[in-house]
This record gives sequence, C-alpha cells and structure tokens, in this order.
Amino acid sequence: MLNSLENKKVVIYAAGNDGRSLCRALKSQGIIPEFFIDINADKIKEIDGIFVYKPYDIPKIFDFNSIVVFIALGNMCFYANAFQTLRLLGFSDIRNGIDLIFEINKQACMHRLEIGDYKINAANCLNCLTKFQNCPVFCSAVRKGKPALPDKLEVPFVALMTTTRCGLRCKDCLVSAPYIKPMDFEVDTLLCDIDLFLRHVSYLYLLGLGGGELFLYKQLPDLLERLLCYDRIGSIQMATTGAVLPNDKLLQVMDNPRICISISNYGDALTEATNKHTDNFIALLTERKKPFRYNRSIVWYDLGDTRLRQRTDIGHKEIFHSCEIRKYCNIIWNGKLYFCPRTYTHDAMGLVQACPNDFVDLHNTDNLEGHIRAFYNQDFISTCRHCNGTADCPELPAGIQLK
Repeated sequence: MLNSLENKKVVIYAAGNDGRSLCRALKSQGIIPEFFIDINADKIKEIDGIFVYKPYDIPKIFDFNSIVVFIALGNMCFYANAFQTLRLLGFSDIRNGIDLIFEINKQACMHRLEIGDYKINAANCLNCLTKFQNCPVFCSAVRKGKPALPDKLEVPFVALMTTTRCGLRCKDCLVSAPYIKPMDFEVDTLLCDIDLFLRHVSYLYLLGLGGGELFLYKQLPDLLERLLCYDRIGSIQMATTGAVLPNDKLLQVMDNPRICISISNYGDALTEATNKHTDNFIALLTERKKPFRYNRSIVWYDLGDTRLRQRTDIGHKEIFHSCEIRKYCNIIWNGKLYFCPRTYTHDAMGLVQACPNDFVDLHNTDNLEGHIRAFYNQDFISTCRHCNGTADCPELPAGIQLK
C-alpha cells in the first residue's frame, strides 16, 4: 500500500487517536499528511501543525481527484458513514487507514525482530492498534521462555475493577459508578482473582486497571508492583481522566515500560477546575517523558435502558459479536469474570438478573478451566437482550454530569 502513495497527496479522515496514530506512522515513512478531516474540527483546529477541516469546509484550492484519503476509524458503522461523506464531497481514492497502520507497524516490528529486540514497550503497543495476538514482536516476546498450558488459552484483554469511587458523576457511566455503593477492593483479593484466572490462561496480553477513578485507589502502587511480577501478563493499561495527580511513589512505579496510561478528556462536560487537573497530570507525565494516550473529542455509546429488546437469537448474536464493549471491556469484578460491566451493575442494582452463563465465578474452582473456555465460546449473553449494542446506536457526549 505504501508503494502506491508515491507522488500522491495524503489526507486523514478522523483526528482522534486512530487518526493521530496514522499520522505518526506516515511521518515515520517520510509522508506528511496535507490535512485532517473531522466533524469536530472547530474544537481541534490543528494537530502538530497540520490543519483540521470540517468535511464541508475544505478549501477549494485542493484537487480532490489527486488526493488519497485514509479513513482512520476502527468502528465499521462510523467508517461507512465517513466513506459516504467523502464520496459526496468528490474524493475518489478512499482507503482504510487502520489497515495502513497495521502494515507500517508490522514492518517496523519485523525489523526489531531481525536485530533481536524483543522488549515490550506498552506505550508503543497502546498507540499501535494492531491486535496484540497478531503482533510479531509481542508474540515473540511473550512466548520466549514463558510457560504455556498444554492446550493454550490466550486472552487479548481483561480489566480488573479496583475501585468504584470517582470524583465525577457521569450520567452514562459504563460501570454505573454514581449509582452503586463506593468501595475499594483489597490488593490481596485482586491478586487472588488474577491468580485464579491465570492458572487456566497461558497468556493475558493486556491487563486493564479500572474504576471509578483509578487514581483514587490508595493501594495502587503496591498493586502495580505485584502485578509486574507476573510473567503471563504482557502490558498493564491504566485508565484515568487525569483528575487526580499521582504521588512520587506511584510515579516511580508507572515509569516501568510495561505500563501504559490512557487519559480521557470529557471537555465542556467537566468543570474548569477538573480540566485544569488533567492539564497538570499531562504536564507531569510529559516532564517525566512517560508516553501516554490522550483521548480527546470522544463520544460514548447510547446503550439504552434495561427493557427487553424484541430481537431473535440471531439478532442477539449479531449485537454481541459486533459489540465494542464485548471486545474491549471484559472485566473481573468482585471475583467474577464478565464480558460487560452492565451485567454486574444491573444485577447488583436489581434491574436485570444475571444468568449463570453471563459470567464465570473464579472462586468456584470445580472445572474452572472448562467454564472459562465455555465463557469465551458463547454466541451471546442475556445482557444483550436488554441492550442496544454499539454497532448501530446513537452517540452520546462523554462525561455529562448528573445534577
């Protein structure tokens, strides 16, 4: 794909994290994008000196027929809408930007293998977008001398719920933090859950740490230090709004290259003081030269209320397999493994009772490996019957606060 870009002008559609990742990848090949296209251009304005235009505000000086547009959107529903918009604007050469990121990063990773560099750098992985289990460096690193089960089970991602405390009261919080009792989980309890999980999983590529607000968890430095001792865990991702500054001890632990940090900005939904805290958090990481991912101009999914959806089982399966929550928000919460946080919270609040197949009780060790395998082989869970899914649902502004 790169060879076909010679003497071509390149434009990126979508200026979010995917678009920025594509921009970095292109620059590594000596290709500088002409501009970005994004519906939120008035909020972003420019990225590293490259202008961002709204779709219908692109200056007429550009010849659309001589431009290659790469759509940097992983969600296929959004991708289809973007493709249609670009066609209406008059662009003829429209390509998949995510595929290009994969191609460029794979070439770089293969070169690293050739020179014997097997080190995992979580920050690079976070900005890459390549699925961990498909990355040649990641696979070579984690399998080199690592113990494996006879019939291996590798898991791309699981999050560990550390606390439900949060300084925000987001109306549409995925883990329903404003609506459930604030609580912290003890480090020994969390490690027990991970131990039970990893006894039957040969490798966990990425462990997420979540909340609530993760940085309100006072035992976080101790938890991180002990999690870094696990050789069956690749990287550890810390998700935060940046509203709580880490202390010196935590900063020192976070310097470990296996730890990556993802910061979400909810913009105008939050107070000026909260956004100032986020700015200070970013400045602190920048000063320490700690890479991070900054999620700006993000939107949330309107998953809907808990009413039963009138769909067939085939419809539920389609919702389940296309769901971004199912793919990237698996979570261990209070000793149980869930596909979706809503399964736990709706059960805990007495809204929708969870069925036995909706989760795995990690403390029920009777044939636990079989239960974990069956869990990951399901076509859908009962939670899907009460949810819109993410494939074709309305968007919501992120972080809208309860009054």
